[in-house]
Amino acid sequence: MDLKQKYASFLLSFIAGYVDTAGFIALAGIFTAHITGNIVMVGTAVVEIQKNSEIVSRLLLIPVFMLGVILTSRILKILKGNDVQKLNMMFILQALLLFLFAFSDVFFSKTNSNLTIETRWIIEGSIGVLALAIQNVYMKIVLPKMIPTTVMTGNLTSFSIELENLLSAIFFKTDKNTINLLKIGNAILGFLAGAVFGALCVCQFGLLCLLFPVFLLVLLVLYCNPIKI
Repeated sequence: MDLKQKYASFLLSFIAGYVDTAGFIALAGIFTAHITGNIVMVGTAVVEIQKNSEIVSRLLLIPVFMLGVILTSRILKILKGNDVQKLNMMFILQALLLFLFAFSDVFFSKTNSNLTIETRWIIEGSIGVLALAIQNVYMKIVLPKMIPTTVMTGNLTSFSIELENLLSAIFFKTDKNTINLLKIGNAILGFLAGAVFGALCVCQFGLLCLLFPVFLLVLLVLYCNPIKI
């Protein structure tokens, strides 16, 4: 794996972990990258009848995610240019949505909106979900050979399998290949670092902390496009 491509994989995983954690803390338990988590939380909320508003908000985010995937897939099909240009456009679109997500709290505060806090969370969460839906799509369509950067369950499974292969090579003298282990570990480390940093930053700056992943996406466009390198 090229050194710059490692940076790109790490940064994309960092962005997903950062946004997912910051959104989860700021929006009282709404996942933006880990949509499966919202489905699980719906099941939990069903047991506690008083949390009907939580059921609605999390259920609404599932079709929002699906809509984001459908629209992004369609946009990629109609965009002109090569894969580098298409991916850069996706980075820019994702950055714009994260920019809106970052200032959503400020917007609602300045406009003295009469919306309930639950409604605000649904609107703000939808923006975050759309931003991460874009990342899920371009990882599948434009970067299918890269390690996934948005959900780590599969990566942890693959990492554990590769770790067993390495241990077998050490103790039982079988052939060893640490390339995949390093690739997967790089993505997991990026997501974990993003989650920790996102948690720290959102507690200090609120959703405005999302300007940092916007900056990282700009860096990816300018210097670290995974296809261009």
